[in-house]
Amino acid sequence: MESLNSFLKYNKQLVEKWIDKYLPPEKSFPPVIHQAMRYSTLAGGKRLRATLVVEASRIYSGNQQHALAVASAIEMLHAYSLIHDDLPAMDDDDLRRGQLTSHKKFGEDLAILAGDALCTYAWQLISDHLPADKVPLIIKVLGRAVGTDGMIGGQVADMHWHQWSVNEYKILRYIHSRKTAALISASLVCGAIIADAGENELKKLTQGGIYLGMEFQIVDDLLDELGDENVVGKKLHKDQDENKLTYPGIYGIESAKIMAEKYAQKAITCFSQLSVNSSRIIEIAQYILTRNK
Repeated sequence: MESLNSFLKYNKQLVEKWIDKYLPPEKSFPPVIHQAMRYSTLAGGKRLRATLVVEASRIYSGNQQHALAVASAIEMLHAYSLIHDDLPAMDDDDLRRGQLTSHKKFGEDLAILAGDALCTYAWQLISDHLPADKVPLIIKVLGRAVGTDGMIGGQVADMHWHQWSVNEYKILRYIHSRKTAALISASLVCGAIIADAGENELKKLTQGGIYLGMEFQIVDDLLDELGDENVVGKKLHKDQDENKLTYPGIYGIESAKIMAEKYAQKAITCFSQLSVNSSRIIEIAQYILTRNK
């Protein structure tokens, strides 16, 4: 079996080829919005969510082209969230993935519109390229993952928690489980839905995906404290500067590392109980603990 690095590289290249294929051409009128959409979506990144879609579909013998359509749509949803997250009204970041953020490159007006366009285009992509019987459930899962009970709800809590009388430990878990883990979990579930996986399998993937997403975000918090800015590709130490709730900030660095390991093990336990060979997904859970960007 090929190494995990080769596997991740292959899937990244495959997904990016399909994203490039699906996005409107740069010269398509009006060109500037399509340039902005492509700029952020094709800027690189790990393509973790897309890889999880493709692999979850593959292990249940799903249609690869359907999986790649959903994987591309999820990367567009992720890119839209990052564009808006970087805006001055939110995190006010200048760098993302080693290049200027969308609003720094194109201006705030086009950055907002590019994010909006990517969000709507993702749903169009799913409806255009999936069998009609798969579309409602995929949209239901993704809509919940990116809505106010998922990513957007997590972002709101991340920005406004200090105005509320809440337990910091509980709200921290709420933020991470919604803002990050919800879409990672949905990526696995959508891949399995494409392949008609059973309800029990979907439940295990849902829970395992939440654990995987929590692990991922805790490691992200740790990288903000301990990472190399040139490797990570964005400004570090912003969480502490902006009084953001993070696992290292609340629990300390060593305890946060232990918690990431525990979430990884919980995810692996869930994936080990699947009826199919989930070794690659388990490897990804192990890899996340050691990632440096």
